[in-house]
Amino acid sequence: VWVAGTDGLSGGTDSTRVEFIVDGTLQILGSSGSPVQFKPEGENASYGAWYGIRVNSSGNLNMDHTTLEYGTIGLEILNPSGSSSITNSTLNGFSYHSVHGCPTTFDNNEVKNGQNTWAVRIVDCSQDRTYSNNHLHDNWGGVEVREFSAEVRATLSDWTVENSTNSHGANIFGFGIDQV
Repeated sequence: VWVAGTDGLSGGTDSTRVEFIVDGTLQILGSSGSPVQFKPEGENASYGAWYGIRVNSSGNLNMDHTTLEYGTIGLEILNPSGSSSITNSTLNGFSYHSVHGCPTTFDNNEVKNGQNTWAVRIVDCSQDRTYSNNHLHDNWGGVEVREFSAEVRATLSDWTVENSTNSHGANIFGFGIDQV
């Protein structure tokens, strides 16, 4: 999927960049031999070339074997009680968070080459979550977990975080953090 360089409708969160806004269900299902790719149009892709995918409170996302590249925010998940599954995927070169929100599932992914802030920011979860086997590398920061209540738990299992340019692999705030 080639993403246009400008937003002809001037809508959404950033009126200058194309973004996908999900209010229903979006399924992006590739395979290991043929992943689906979302990247900017043109030969010289750069950070922030498009906005990303925003899953609103009424939206659901099922993403498997997908590559997202060179946007502002890769996945902005605003449905803490909805369904957002991200598996076996690569997020590369985002100028802000590659993942921001509380996906239902976030397993077996690679997040790399992010600038300016945490590659993965897990926030606002309303239910317990376990995320497994993720590899974060060459980002400004690795993973940040925050804004959990005392009743909600987050478990990060078998994560690798390396080569963070600000020297922080993980930043944990608040209650409900089970293990890292």
